[in-house]
Amino acid sequence: GALAGGVPWGGGGRRARGVRPVGGAVEAPRVAGSAGWGEGRGDGGVGGFGGRVARPAGAASGIGRATALGLAADGATIAGFDRDGDGLAAVVREVADAGGRMTTTVGDVSIRESCVAAVEEAVEAHGRLDVLANIAGVCWSEHVADTTEESWGRMLGINLSGVFWCCQVAIPHLIATNGNIVNIASNAGLMGQAYTVAYSTTKGAVVNMTRRSEERRVGKECRSRW
Repeated sequence: GALAGGVPWGGGGRRARGVRPVGGAVEAPRVAGSAGWGEGRGDGGVGGFGGRVARPAGAASGIGRATALGLAADGATIAGFDRDGDGLAAVVREVADAGGRMTTTVGDVSIRESCVAAVEEAVEAHGRLDVLANIAGVCWSEHVADTTEESWGRMLGINLSGVFWCCQVAIPHLIATNGNIVNIASNAGLMGQAYTVAYSTTKGAVVNMTRRSEERRVGKECRSRW
């Protein structure tokens, strides 16, 4: 999966402590008729997400990239989030070539400060947040007896802590827009898989975190799904 995080970078952003920027993300130029800055559904835009702002983590590659491109094609303004600045820059160009708008943040999703900074910059740049998509993740196989403290901590930090920190900071903004949270989990979180104890643990936790968030409704103005 894509390894991602969130520190504002490019477009006048700032960088959180303890995170080294990777590459240099760029911001796509504004394209007439594209979603963003008040344009979109009800304002002359097109697509089911016109006028909405989406913040996918892991947007530089894989599922995250596909999600960013898909949402942009449907009218959303994208606030992409990943540790791979060069990969984000490539996706920005793809979005711009298709007539959309995307800004970027670069950093480490396992660091709470980075997650806070990423969401805050997305709202600062676009004025709102409607969709939080937690897609960043890592996976590898190893016997439980061979799992080190470092690998265990890395897996939990990216796959689980990052999801929690991003949800925590984004929820007030999503309540304000009647927004949505989408957390990417796995069948491994429901039944487990051989030689993936750490990975299955993180995905099972994401499933139950999302279930409990939905039961509480986080107020009736914000929905969460996995």
